[in-house]
Amino acid sequence: MRTEILKITAVIIAGVFCSCANNSGDAESAKESAQKERVSVKKAADELGLTVGEYNDMTPEVRRLRAAAIKLSSYVTLKDSTYSLDITREEAEKLGISGSDYDYQCRELEKTNKAIKQMNARGETVEMLDIKALAGKMKKSKH
Repeated sequence: MRTEILKITAVIIAGVFCSCANNSGDAESAKESAQKERVSVKKAADELGLTVGEYNDMTPEVRRLRAAAIKLSSYVTLKDSTYSLDITREEAEKLGISGSDYDYQCRELEKTNKAIKQMNARGETVEMLDIKALAGKMKKSKH
């Protein structure tokens, strides 16, 4: 009987030690996971040209649209005070941009062109930026 109690006690103690060891591993695993998440958030923020704080303040939808705008910036052409997107919807989808995000960016360019025309009609000076050239410089500076 005493031998059985000792065996049971030994099993319980072993179980406690194993449980503690597992909890320690879980804590380490949680730390590693949190560290990886911080690194991945930092990387995602950098890719969007944001600070981590700015990134965290944005909704996932705004982040996605910003990413699409950045990818498409290499295809924005300026001619006669008008911006155009020189990539098809299908080509954009091959770059990982959804059709709806492509359509959104096209509508934004249309709004921008309309605003430029209105300002020009009022005789206001509009500084036009070559977005494609700026995008190319940004890509070169990252490498």
